This record gives sequence, C-alpha cells and structure tokens, in this order.
Amino acid sequence: MFLVSWIGSVVVLMASTALPVLAQSKVKFPISISSKSLGYGPMFAAVKLGFMEREGLDGQVVVVRGADKSLSALMGGSVYVSASGTDAHIAAVERGVDLLLIGGTINGLSQVIMAPKNYKTLNDLRGATIGATSATSGLGVALRRYMKAKGFELGRDYQILATGSAGPTLAALTAGQVQAAALGVPLNFVAADQGYNAVGRIVDVIPSYQFAAFSVVRAAAEKNRPLLIRFMRSMIGVHRWFYENKEAAVEFLAREIDVKPEYAAGAGSIILNTKSGLTTRASTWRV
Repeated sequence: MFLVSWIGSVVVLMASTALPVLAQSKVKFPISISSKSLGYGPMFAAVKLGFMEREGLDGQVVVVRGADKSLSALMGGSVYVSASGTDAHIAAVERGVDLLLIGGTINGLSQVIMAPKNYKTLNDLRGATIGATSATSGLGVALRRYMKAKGFELGRDYQILATGSAGPTLAALTAGQVQAAALGVPLNFVAADQGYNAVGRIVDVIPSYQFAAFSVVRAAAEKNRPLLIRFMRSMIGVHRWFYENKEAAVEFLAREIDVKPEYAAGAGSIILNTKSGLTTRASTWRV
C-alpha cells in the first residue's frame, strides 16, 4: 500500500548562495522541488504537518519545473536545498560546480511502459516511438538502458520523444503522437484506467536507481551545518511517519497532490517493490 522510496544518497549541481546563519529559533527555509508529484510529497508534509516547524524551521516549498531550473534556484540563492534529479547534480559537479549531495528522496524508478491495447508485449514496440520526460538524462538514461537489456537499440528499433514532464508524456500517448509512454505513478494508473496496457517495468532491469536527491551549495552547507542537520532531521522524521502511518499518508498525498486515493495507495505496490526502501542512516545525510 504505499508510495515512494524516499531517502538515500546521491550527487547534484551548481554554486554560490548564502544560507542564513543560525541566529533565531525559527528560520525561513525555502526548498525547491522539480515537480509537484507523489515522489516529492514528503516535502509538503514536512511543512504542513509541522516536522520542519519542530526543528525551528519555517519551511517553504517552491515548485520549479525541471531539475536544471530547480538547481539554478539553488545556485541563485532563492532556495537553500534543491530536491531534484540526481543526474543534473552529477552533471553540474562534473563541470566543476561545487555542490554537495546530502540525502536522497526518490530511491527507485516507478515508471511503467504503457501502450494501446493492440500492443500486447514489449516486443510489439519494435519500430515505435516511446514518450518519456527526457531522452538524454534521468528517465531517458534509465529507459535506454532498460530497452537495451531487452534487445532494443535506440534509433534502430525505437525512438524516444522527449516531452519535458510527465503530464505531456501521457498527453502524447492519448493523442497518438507516440505508440507507448514511460509513465510513473500515478499516471500509469490513469493510463490503465483509460485502457492502455502495461508492457514493461523499468525496475525489472534497474532495481536500484537514485532518481532524486537533496542538493546544497558546499560553501553554504559548511557554513550552516547545524541548520542543514535540522532540515535533514525533519526529512527523516516525515519519511518515518509516512511508513508508520500509511493510511494517513495516503490521505494527505491524495489531498495535497490532488490525485485519487487509490492512485496514491497503489503507488506503493510498484515503488516498494523497487528493492530500495527507506534509508535513515546518518551517513546518508552528512553535511
């Protein structure tokens, strides 16, 4: 019955921001997320259910579409932590940006390849175009690896249409622009309700994948280590609460993310099978 494998560890993007030095008991603490989705639900819960407030933090969740833009908000100083795709963070670090990964927040891939009823198996997709949020990063990398393991070569056996986000991916499928789409929860359930078949699960080939994580600017994190520890305590607290109070968590997510309760509940049947459950070891959130 439950949702997203949150909290692990990873790596992320760019530099130059200044966190406020601890001075008072309650500090404004803006966080950017790259989409308002079930996977980032714990960030909203940490703010709205008081987990950040108990740590003396005035948490504010800012939706900045796309991992690169979320990291840009971090680098520009408008947020103190970016919760976004780890591949963007890694790419930035490889370019010399001094970012630090302090924890993970989506530790698996929930994406299911959905196709119209006339496609019965994955093999029926030879020559097809598959919709995905990206062709070259994040989900795109995972999709290409999955397809290669199944005997498909990009360009020869299939194409990827990069849509930018999950909603347009489903729209491309329903409009007939693509013959299949890699959809995560809950949109795979939406597609199934519309009559589409599940012909493949990426997690079957990639059981462990750090999909998203918390990024900070190294200099700011080192200067404000106690503040970051308080933030991570709130994150660990809310993730534990999710796993220990599943019915209440599903109710919160259905209301906050505006999805059907059965979609929020059903998400866990996929994600908890990613074999990458909740991690709360201190080593995953060092700063």
